[in-house]
Amino acid sequence: MTGSLCENDRRTRNGSGRKSCHRHRRPAEIDGAVLWLCSDAASLTTGMAMPVDGGWTAQ
Repeated sequence: MTGSLCENDRRTRNGSGRKSCHRHRRPAEIDGAVLWLCSDAASLTTGMAMPVDGGWTAQ
């Protein structure tokens, strides 16, 4: 879904400089968040936005 974003060198350079990790995330790196949301541990979590954005919202 985001593959075309990484193919554009200028967009990759501009966007990755704003992230704390300085690169685009790989789909496998959000596994922990997805597994937690699908688990019983998240049973009391409702109406929450959980950004997995490499530090973008922290800036």
